Amino acid sequence: MNGRDVVSFENDLSGILEETNEAGAIIVIANLPDLTQLPEFAGGTDSNVTLQRVMEYNAAIARQAAAKGANLVDLFSQPVELF
Repeated sequence: MNGRDVVSFENDLSGILEETNEAGAIIVIANLPDLTQLPEFAGGTDSNVTLQRVMEYNAAIARQAAAKGANLVDLFSQPVELF
């Protein structure tokens, strides 16, 4: 995420998935977990890592997975566990 806008990310992801599809590979892609639950971001001190941005990135990942026929692993719906 690191300050990168979602539109640029989605465009790049689209290109990567398109090339991978053309190679005949089976594509499995995961969305982002709720990064705001991690200690380094929980305080809200990094404006690049917000729940809204995570959800925007995940929406972009879901759109591209559906458009390119990729299998989507939903990490966001899983609890964030710290070891």
